Amino acid sequence: MTGSHYQVGGSLTADSPSYVIRPADNQLYQALKQGEFCYVLNCHQMGKSSLMVRIKHRLQQEGYRCAAIDLTRIGSEGVVLSQWYNGIMGELWRGFRLVRQFPLKSWRQEIDGISVQQRLSDFIENILLTQFPQENLVIFVDEIDSILSLDFSVDDFFAWIQFCYDQRAINSQYRRLCFAIFGVATPNTLIQDKTRTPFNIGRAIELQGLQLADLYPLAQGLTSNIGDIQAIFRAVLDWTGGQPFLTQKLCQLLGRTSQRIQQKALKIPSGMEEFWVENMVYTQIIHRWESRDEPEHLQTIRDRLLHNPQWLGRILGIYQQLLTNIQLDAPAQSSQTLSPQPVPVDDSPEQTELLLSGLVIKQAGFLQIRNRIYQEVFDQAWVNQQLSKLRPYSQTFAAWIAQGRSDPSRLLRGQALKDAQAWSKHHHLSDLDYQFLAASEARDRQETQQALEARRTLEVIARLEQEKKATRLHRYLLGSITGALVIVSVLGLAILLQYRRALESQFQANRSAIQALVSSSKSLAISGQGLDTLVEAIRAKRLLEDLAEPDPDLTGQTDAVLRQAIYGAVEFNRFSGHGSSVNSVGFSPDGQTLVTGSADRTVRLWQQDGTLLESLRGHTDEVYAVQFSPDGRQIVSASGDNRVKLWDTQGHLLKTIDGHRATVWFVRFSPDGQRLATASQDGTVKLWTKTGQLLKTLNGHRNGVYGLSFSSDGQWLASASIDGTAKVWRADGTLVTTLKGHQGAVWAVAFRPGSRQLVTTGQDKTIRLWSVPLNNQPETSPTTILEGHGNAIWGVNVSPDGEFLVSTSVDKTAKVWNWQGQLLQTLVGHKGVVWGVDISSDSRIISTAGWDHTVRLWYKRHPLVQTIQTVGDPITAVDFTMEGEGEGTANQGESNQERSPPLV
Repeated sequence: MTGSHYQVGGSLTADSPSYVIRPADNQLYQALKQGEFCYVLNCHQMGKSSLMVRIKHRLQQEGYRCAAIDLTRIGSEGVVLSQWYNGIMGELWRGFRLVRQFPLKSWRQEIDGISVQQRLSDFIENILLTQFPQENLVIFVDEIDSILSLDFSVDDFFAWIQFCYDQRAINSQYRRLCFAIFGVATPNTLIQDKTRTPFNIGRAIELQGLQLADLYPLAQGLTSNIGDIQAIFRAVLDWTGGQPFLTQKLCQLLGRTSQRIQQKALKIPSGMEEFWVENMVYTQIIHRWESRDEPEHLQTIRDRLLHNPQWLGRILGIYQQLLTNIQLDAPAQSSQTLSPQPVPVDDSPEQTELLLSGLVIKQAGFLQIRNRIYQEVFDQAWVNQQLSKLRPYSQTFAAWIAQGRSDPSRLLRGQALKDAQAWSKHHHLSDLDYQFLAASEARDRQETQQALEARRTLEVIARLEQEKKATRLHRYLLGSITGALVIVSVLGLAILLQYRRALESQFQANRSAIQALVSSSKSLAISGQGLDTLVEAIRAKRLLEDLAEPDPDLTGQTDAVLRQAIYGAVEFNRFSGHGSSVNSVGFSPDGQTLVTGSADRTVRLWQQDGTLLESLRGHTDEVYAVQFSPDGRQIVSASGDNRVKLWDTQGHLLKTIDGHRATVWFVRFSPDGQRLATASQDGTVKLWTKTGQLLKTLNGHRNGVYGLSFSSDGQWLASASIDGTAKVWRADGTLVTTLKGHQGAVWAVAFRPGSRQLVTTGQDKTIRLWSVPLNNQPETSPTTILEGHGNAIWGVNVSPDGEFLVSTSVDKTAKVWNWQGQLLQTLVGHKGVVWGVDISSDSRIISTAGWDHTVRLWYKRHPLVQTIQTVGDPITAVDFTMEGEGEGTANQGESNQERSPPLV
């Protein structure tokens, strides 16, 4: 025997000596004999066509009538719908050998007026079943994945197959007809309309790799001088993982080599079989594999992976994780503190593409690389090479990874960052890519803010220097006056004059200082910094009270800015204590306590007056989201360490929830407090019990999920993602609708209490209002679009009374809107990005959290501002009694006017 015993590539004949029988052979044979519709869908070169040839031959020997349709024979490029269906009928006509018995061409001309689907149905019922009135008929459809290249939908073809199955209940003749479908695809990729698919009534036949006990037919091609056959085959399967094509090819190489060894009267020494196989793999398959890949196999896998650049980054990112897991599992790495992170099967498009390439397989609910040959050929160096060709920022990214993702100098900035972000919108990237871009964006914002702060610091220093010069000048004048008093002490009149001049100078200096404070207070008021406005106004008032002689004009100006500060300031408190950006803030149900989460990895509890109550430590990365439970007894936090933690209000850690594979950006209690929902960079939303038990994983987003919101009745859940969509789910995890319209990432989402209305915010600087449909609807359009922010909008919350909503933005402001889309207030004061926002249960107080390390509290409506309600004619004028004593009077002319009490 020689290596010619084996056949590498193409379909094996029914009597091929190297055909290996697998469980799928018997399963498919028995299923077709029982009249079941079957489908065999797997990756390339797994033996699908060889299985079809063998089962077709076996059934024909038992009296079955069989025909095989190879869809590649019909073609796909330039083919129109009628040609394709005519090709199906032509293949059946030839396959069932009706060429001489039935004139297909003239029959088609007779029925030219009906649809192509109806023609195919008539052909089956009136021709095929009639021509063979007793025999069982089996139609094999091969290369079904070729339909993906057609310019038209063939969902009707699958509906026709299901129709043939359904007809069994009406027409017993159809019980003699069954189908078997073969191809490189999945049911989800083949058909868009899931209600018309035959795959829900068909039986899936799974093709497993070759097993050691099944390899006897392959042993016939090896000579007897190669040693222990069992050891040889164990080594072969160790390299190929039972992949049929590679196993046949490796056995063929071994067979040819064993023939040459036999001719030289040599023999493989005992115990060297594994080494011999390994040497054969490296020298004949792996080394310079592109030139040795005949027939093509490894190149087919490569081309399938690389054919869609938009998805390549995400696909290779998943595969890269599998390679990393193998490295961490290796004995040489046993001392590492890192541990492998298995990749669970989630049936995402990226995982489906990896599986169909044949590079990976499903194993116990997780992905793993199919065999060692693939692992050696498509290794880390190959993946890095492909990603470097794909990424426009590959060198910077590689340096960042090499430095352990901790060197900020390797991040993108300025125009390079903008270019990378624009490019990323059109590609599906790996988690590491998104982490790199997010870190670059955060660093760029931080450096921009630092530059602004440095500029302001220089301005303050310059101002202080001017004040120091003025102070030195005053001291010099006072010294001169003192010297003059000594020198001219005998001249009493002169001393008196000098003294009066000094008092006048001091008076003017104090007057100037008061005027400067008044001007500063006015400037701060214009810039919206209410609390700072009030501080400057109070300082001016105190200096005014120290003047020896009252100045009516200056007194009026000072009282005016103080009144403006008191009744115009919406911000009424501010507290800090975090060592870095404050990412999230939340009120307790009673509104007396606040919880904050920060980039300094801590969670903190505060009284409303700013008193720090507790610091909760336990997270190992930034805390991105916090919330009180509805009963106020617990706190939940989500972090970049991929974990969610539950705490009591005394600061004790109750539970750590693991389950996400990347940063957990958001977490929310359900309104009844019995469930938790989490959103992660891994693209999933997970539902948990309040004790941390996983209930369901919601898959549907194609990228990281950043925002979540429960409806007030707990029956709906909305999620926001950087894939540019928001999705609405029922409480059981069923997808209701997808909200599309934002141009770029959707950062936040919130339901309006007591309704199906919700709001989303996005990278495109817009706020969009939506109404959720009662029934499932694929996509929904916004009812209203709000514009007003000058940059991306990160956060949003709706007041508990449902009357208004508050948005936060990179433009350093928060804005208050009513539900009709009108801008009510702009809250100005933060010195950087405003990240988080929450509203007290009575809808009176708004809290915001910002990059400037502060939390600020604002009145929705100032408590000292009263609203006058009138009946009848509108108010046209208003007046107060002297010194604010007694009630004001109004002339009817305009209703709902606000007034402020006079300054006391």
